[in-house]
Amino acid sequence: MGQMYVAIGYDLNTREAVEMDAGKFCEGCHFNSEAVISMHYLLKKQPYRIMWLGSEALQGYNLNRLKRKEDLLGASVAFYKEYYEAKHADWGEEYPEISLFISENYATWNRTSIEHQAIKELKDNGKSAVEYTGYLINHTRKEAINLVDYYNCSKGLFWNETTEEFVTVLDPIPILTDMDRGHLLAFFDGIPANVTENLAGRWAGDLLERIEDVPANEYTIIDCCFVNIYPRAKYCLSKFGIDEEGWLIANEKGELFEGVTLSFLGTRSPKVRFKMEIQEKDSGKRVVYNPVSIDKIKKTRTS
Repeated sequence: MGQMYVAIGYDLNTREAVEMDAGKFCEGCHFNSEAVISMHYLLKKQPYRIMWLGSEALQGYNLNRLKRKEDLLGASVAFYKEYYEAKHADWGEEYPEISLFISENYATWNRTSIEHQAIKELKDNGKSAVEYTGYLINHTRKEAINLVDYYNCSKGLFWNETTEEFVTVLDPIPILTDMDRGHLLAFFDGIPANVTENLAGRWAGDLLERIEDVPANEYTIIDCCFVNIYPRAKYCLSKFGIDEEGWLIANEKGELFEGVTLSFLGTRSPKVRFKMEIQEKDSGKRVVYNPVSIDKIKKTRTS
């Protein structure tokens, strides 16, 4: 899962395409990464098909996971036969027709660079990260995500050495368009119970756009939330605090924060809640998050 990713935007009709280095998934999926900023900039201009494609996603049996022609064309924006054969002499032998199709289409794209324009526009507006307004819509599936709602349920906090708080957000585009399992790195520590993990990778290769208003009755607005468990827990502690027993509160309704830890194999812990503990240190107070299984809580209360 340490593979390097490429962010790809492409138009099947005009053969215009954008590709840029997105680094490792966990580094390039945040709302202030150049790849994320560039894709939002692109989608505000016009609809594009988007995918976050890992360098290992086209190796061996993985080649056969790209079922749609439009996905193979997206892969051809960034990769070609000679690229992989330099590392793996037998690349494509298992699926020669697929590898040949990708390689033959590599030269058919008119690639442009947009990152400098995207970053300049952001800075000219006094911003350093993506602003979440309007909607991210999927023309292929006729679905839409309210980006204000996404931001509110997905923002987290981290603290630096001086305990100054910084907002952090996992952007929805890399996770929705992940062609492999890189999103698991973004969820490395675990996820809160309301994270829509089932949506990860579901929009890969689809035609997306950012707009301010959704045409009435044409798109289904879906819930979408992606956030790592600990940044969200820190945000909830700062925003909502704890109850009288020391349990972390998740929202304005007073519901308790719940979540699970994950693994690359797809296994997960039992659902947990966080019992908060404040420890006094030489450098000041330190907050400790103690995960406790909900099943254990229930057994304790019934015994």
